[in-house]
Amino acid sequence: MCISIPRSSSTLANYSCLNDVLAKDDGETLIEHTKKVVKVLIELKNLFENAGSYFGDDLLFEKVYIAGLLHDLGKIMPSFQIAVQNKSHWDLRHEVASLFLIGDIYINGKKLDENEIIDIYTIIVTHHKSLKDLKEKWIGYIEKSFIEVTKGKIEEGIVELAKLLEADRLSARRIYHDIFLEYVDYVKKTYNGLTGNILDLDIIKNYSESRFFQRFDRIYDIVQDSKRKQKLIFMIGLMKSADHLASSGQTEIVKIKIDFKIFEKGIRLYSTQEKASKIKDDVLLIAPTGSGKTEAALSWAKNNMKDSDNDRIFYLLPNIASINKMVERLQNIFGKDKVVPVHSKTAFKIYENFIEEKTFEELSEEEKRKINKNVSQQKSLIKKIHFPVKVATIYQLLKNAYYIGDYEINFAELYNARVIVDEIHAYEKEAVCKLIIFLKFLKENFNTKIMIMSATIPTSLQEFIIKKLGIENVLKMKDEELESFNRHIVFRLPGTLMDYVNEIACKVRNGKKILVVANTVETAQNLYKILKDKLSDNCIKEEGIKLLHSHFTLKDRDKIEEKVGDYKLLVATQIVEVSLNISYDELYTEPAPLDALLQRFGRINRFREKRELAPVFIVEKDINEKGYPYRDREVVEKTLELFKESPVKLEEKAIQKMLDEVYSSYDYEVFLDPRLHNYLNELLTEKYDNKDLRKQFYEEFDGITVYPFAFKDKVIESIDSRDFYELELYKISLNLGTVLGLMKKRLIEQEKINGIPINFVKCYYDSEIGLDKNRPLEIKK
Repeated sequence: MCISIPRSSSTLANYSCLNDVLAKDDGETLIEHTKKVVKVLIELKNLFENAGSYFGDDLLFEKVYIAGLLHDLGKIMPSFQIAVQNKSHWDLRHEVASLFLIGDIYINGKKLDENEIIDIYTIIVTHHKSLKDLKEKWIGYIEKSFIEVTKGKIEEGIVELAKLLEADRLSARRIYHDIFLEYVDYVKKTYNGLTGNILDLDIIKNYSESRFFQRFDRIYDIVQDSKRKQKLIFMIGLMKSADHLASSGQTEIVKIKIDFKIFEKGIRLYSTQEKASKIKDDVLLIAPTGSGKTEAALSWAKNNMKDSDNDRIFYLLPNIASINKMVERLQNIFGKDKVVPVHSKTAFKIYENFIEEKTFEELSEEEKRKINKNVSQQKSLIKKIHFPVKVATIYQLLKNAYYIGDYEINFAELYNARVIVDEIHAYEKEAVCKLIIFLKFLKENFNTKIMIMSATIPTSLQEFIIKKLGIENVLKMKDEELESFNRHIVFRLPGTLMDYVNEIACKVRNGKKILVVANTVETAQNLYKILKDKLSDNCIKEEGIKLLHSHFTLKDRDKIEEKVGDYKLLVATQIVEVSLNISYDELYTEPAPLDALLQRFGRINRFREKRELAPVFIVEKDINEKGYPYRDREVVEKTLELFKESPVKLEEKAIQKMLDEVYSSYDYEVFLDPRLHNYLNELLTEKYDNKDLRKQFYEEFDGITVYPFAFKDKVIESIDSRDFYELELYKISLNLGTVLGLMKKRLIEQEKINGIPINFVKCYYDSEIGLDKNRPLEIKK
């Protein structure tokens, strides 16, 4: 029976029975929140029902249920309730306090051994903070006085409660104990209803009985066991996801049906597609652009779902434009509510979906606020175990090895999932090696199924992938099938692209659609200006000529890519090499490694709509070698040598031999980074400094975000109004070398705006040319 307590703005508003106990400062009670957590855990158990068998633990889900029921036990303390109702800071972690109150645990009358209880301890104590963080910041600094501190917090709350009741401490203590016992009774009944087993708990009646320190210290011993560590990562991932989803009000996990339709009825399949649909193990697929690799991958995934307890698919692509296109394509197959993008600009893409027909500028402030809230919720859900199909960059996977974010959730979702790596040729050797190390870890520790595919993979890389991942299934097209993919004739030209601008302009005037690819942003910008000037006689509309590179803001680049296949002349950098679904008539390109050139060729006569071979022209020299992206000059020279007998009819069946001539001496073992092994081996313990790893990751893979100085007022306004979508519109990602060069010239202005560090680049910017590093702004102080 609840005892009525007078309300107060600065103390406990109510604390007389279990239904009064709050979990959140928004008024949600502990029972309400715990019920939602349990509901999500039931969904997760249905999704991963064979996990206990894989990890060799018959009690795996029972322990996760117990942890879920007890994870917020510490919030019962009166002192926490005072803090949460006053929305003030509580200087004790509630998850640590929860452990303090747990004694022995019994299932069906049998006492769990200490190892089992420590599993539950670990799940509970890490559902917000890492072990390292707890040890260093919350437990280590008070050392053995922790028990006295915890006891003090309980006593502090009891004294406050006694004052509110105008009663003695004994009465207040009885209320606290009654609520505690009421919660224990709720936990036992709920668990019994879930599992059919009988749970019993010892509660801590005497503070000296707590075995907190012995158990907490043993966690560190246990996580040194690699197999047990992976199991704990999985269980913590389930707990974190359930807690976060419950807090956001989401209690259902979205699933896909395995009878999804991939091919139109009556369509003739390629041999690679037929074989992929029958394989239930890892696969390496090599097939030309336009040969239906995506369909082959989905057929493989579908076949691997038949006897699986997990329907999750991770489809990895090299860049954001290709990811957004693939999301739309997969949504047509699985449904719009089941496929989501995961990349550094996810919020922008989600925002676009919510805006629908309007532009950002047309939205009212109320519409912006409402959409911002929806975007925030959707972005949060993407980070949890919720959506079944995620299309991402490889870096979204690799960041888990650097302890970024709630990595346990991601590892849990990757258990028994299917990971499809498309366009593996597009990455630097170091990135490929890191990815292979990470995939090997997933395969060995989380039973992840892997498919890697590309149009072009040198034999040296094939052998490296096969060896490291133990792949037995390598799919390639038959020679007679490859014949139908011959579509290019290659011309090697002396000089630079600058020598052919008149020729290019003439062809555009005569109705040809021309793609020009330069190796640097600066070269592309200069070529664009010259070609635009030569075509300024209004023979084609201005919007028919476009420039595309990576130094545009997100807003401007998105507009250009939206119609990227429609232009009469497109001048671009190597960003067109990957997954842009475009088809131009002819190509003029600067020299590059063969695999990169082949991808550029793939944007010409892509759909084989023309029976004759389409011409592609490679010049022998770069216009500007400053900022040259290819470190291995020998590879570029070997590539040019292949086309010395120009013109060369490019046959698909001959491409593998050509690749092997260029990359004959490559040893990928040289590019392996032993640090990644070390980081993965120290998951949970996190012996490495998290800030250093985070910095290393973003410098290596994600680039550094800058904002053109022209948008400084808009950036400040966006931060002040917390409109982080608008902030995304103005960002540009530059590599570390470029930023250091700009800093040397004092062209980067670093500011903190409302505590957020911002880099402004003091160079000219417009929506046509992008960021021009060679045009510094003169800014008056």
